[in-house]
Amino acid sequence: MQHCVLTFVLKPKVKILLNEVQSTRCCSAGESRIHAPSETVLAFAGEDVILPCSFNVTTKDDFPTVEWSKEGLQPNVIFLYRHGCETYEMKNPAFEYRTSLITKELKNRNISLRISNVQLSDGGKYQCMRLWSNSHIRDITTLELVVGAVSEPKLSFVSSEAGEVTLQCEANCWQPEPVITFLDDQENVISAEALQKDENPSGCYTVRRAVTLQTDTNRVTCRVHQPNINQTRNTEILIPVVLFHFSPSFLSTLHAACLQVNPDRSQFFRYDYISLTCKDQLNSTSWKVKRNTSEGGVTACSFGWGFISSGSTCIIGNIYPSDTGVYWCESAEGEQSNNINITVTDRTVLLESPAGPVCEGAAVILRCKPERTSPDHMFTFYKDGRPIGSSSTGETTIERVSKSDEGLYTCSVAPGVESTGSWLAVEDSLTPSSSAPAAASYSVSRLMCHLLVGTPYLLSTILLGLIYRDRNRAARLETGRQGSNDVIMETVV
Repeated sequence: MQHCVLTFVLKPKVKILLNEVQSTRCCSAGESRIHAPSETVLAFAGEDVILPCSFNVTTKDDFPTVEWSKEGLQPNVIFLYRHGCETYEMKNPAFEYRTSLITKELKNRNISLRISNVQLSDGGKYQCMRLWSNSHIRDITTLELVVGAVSEPKLSFVSSEAGEVTLQCEANCWQPEPVITFLDDQENVISAEALQKDENPSGCYTVRRAVTLQTDTNRVTCRVHQPNINQTRNTEILIPVVLFHFSPSFLSTLHAACLQVNPDRSQFFRYDYISLTCKDQLNSTSWKVKRNTSEGGVTACSFGWGFISSGSTCIIGNIYPSDTGVYWCESAEGEQSNNINITVTDRTVLLESPAGPVCEGAAVILRCKPERTSPDHMFTFYKDGRPIGSSSTGETTIERVSKSDEGLYTCSVAPGVESTGSWLAVEDSLTPSSSAPAAASYSVSRLMCHLLVGTPYLLSTILLGLIYRDRNRAARLETGRQGSNDVIMETVV
């Protein structure tokens, strides 16, 4: 069977489009001309590659039969072009639908072969043979295809004991086998454990290496490098100082994500907008928002609901009651964050309360929000079915919340016009280990969320303060210079 491409009448050209070493002697009928040296082409698994080959026209009407083959294959033909058509009968099945010539380049004597979706097994020696019908001369060009495989490494927190922090870096499916190096925040190499590797059935390597940090460093970089194909991938992890000072039971929570809901409440009206973000102090990009609903079961964001806006943030616009369910963050390894219950109601009033647990001692504000406001509304709040107070503003505050305040809260704006219930969870305070500096007690989940959200603002404030200080110093120095000829030296501590 043949599939015709195009037949061209070629006009002789002097220019050669592809670099190719031509034979320096003429051959008698039936002999081959082998063009050397062979060329090496680098490709990466999953991508496309072009193996270069071209020819010089001897007569304007003579287009050669082009046979591409791979050494070691049976059958070894991966592409055969003759009489203006591709011939399929002799083609190796492993290259079916994956090899082709560049049609628009045939008129330029360019018979380079495109291989689509390169596989690791495609690596090896290839031969481009041109057979001339009028002279029985065979021109042969040999090439070697080197196929590499790379992926982005993952650096994760493993454990912390007695002031030592253990991290692990893993790179999946590399070919050839790479090396892993750890660097501290000063770009110094950190001594690590021996490299562990597994060879996959496809022929690539999954490598992993662990490192234990015994001294404070605020950043660690994992560098995966393969010198033969000159490929390097880096990933880094920011390490809070608390990792070296807090107890293992506290540190075990740091690698888990914190699911944040914006707006921070658990009840929503139909058609409202929700943003859900997975915050992780150690690795914020590997988490996905998932949910479990009565109608859809367990699914991830963007699989029939929501869309991923950036990183680990999931946006749900125009929500419906069918979006009611339990939401959480989940990593590729199956680790899960805190759960948050989201309720989408068709009632005319809802209760705004914190979506996640609150820590003991905090002040909690509850708001009763009607779909349509009225000056005649009198808002009543209930806990476990019992009224706990009324308000004309629609707000009530629980000062210094405690475990006894945990329960199911509702509100109403008129008799029979009541919201659905929201559970208010209160977490015990957590005190750091004795080796840590004295600190206030926080709930674990709230502490992590505050650290993740507040740190950038704190750093920005410090930076602005330093800039302001330096500007004041510069102004004082300039004033001193204008009023005196003395040399002023200022020591900055």
